[in-house]
Amino acid sequence: MGVGKKAGADEIKKAYRRLAKKYHPDVSREHNAEHKFKEIQEAYDTLKDPAKRENYDLGGGRGRTGGHQGYRQQRPGGGQGPWGQAGAGSSGYGDFFQNMFGDRAAQQQPQSKPGVDYHTSIDLTLNEVLAGGKKVVVVHVPEVNHHGDRQSLPKKMTVNIPKAIRPGQKIRLKDQGENRAFNGKKGNLYLTVNVLPSKPYYMKQHDVYVDVPLAPWEAALGCTVLVPTLKGDVELKIAEGTQGGKKMRLKGRGMPAVGKLDASDVFAVIQIVTPMPELKKEKEFYNKMAKTFNFNPRANWPV
Repeated sequence: MGVGKKAGADEIKKAYRRLAKKYHPDVSREHNAEHKFKEIQEAYDTLKDPAKRENYDLGGGRGRTGGHQGYRQQRPGGGQGPWGQAGAGSSGYGDFFQNMFGDRAAQQQPQSKPGVDYHTSIDLTLNEVLAGGKKVVVVHVPEVNHHGDRQSLPKKMTVNIPKAIRPGQKIRLKDQGENRAFNGKKGNLYLTVNVLPSKPYYMKQHDVYVDVPLAPWEAALGCTVLVPTLKGDVELKIAEGTQGGKKMRLKGRGMPAVGKLDASDVFAVIQIVTPMPELKKEKEFYNKMAKTFNFNPRANWPV
């Protein structure tokens, strides 16, 4: 532990805290942190106990046995007894947690529960969703820094995008969640898919939407327009008197079928675009139209 042979209890305890904080597997970035932490724990268990320390000073040393039983100490007279990592006469990991993080953390000693699952989102373009494949992304996940504080840190990883995945569905990244250092059970990371608008398309749930701009006379008199869909252009007949905001369904022309999901639909949303009058004759036309039509678009307002 880096202390002298005559070090007192306080000096030993300070050295233990310093080294345990450095090598604790939940906070350390050292590649051999778990192994070093066990050695530190073993040394502290020996040095803080007067009888064990006296035996060590007399040459009894610290002996290890194989397997999961931990460490054993050679006692005077030839007997052996477990005392190490979790054996009798040892404080195990409890003292470390209590000394470093208080009573609450002491209750959170190594256990069999798996690590916590993390959840975040991932933005994908429509082309990425349609094609599928791998994508390198940077996500922010909570991690414990070397001071023992939890913070959100960027993490680069490669994600496999399932073809035709829908908005709101989740991609699971196994073992990318919380790391339970003592039993090796890690949580998972779940990425909720968000599909970005890709002109002229945008998505709502599983369906694809496309705005269809019409001139006022096209909406008033009716017409036929070509509407782009994910499966090619479609001729869409616009009825006379069509109002802005009307949705027209094009069945099965959205996202392709995948697994148990059927092909989604395209909704053509009518948007009436009013041209700005720039020439004198254009303004005169609007004035004539206003006088010709007996029309008040706010007739049903309560004011």
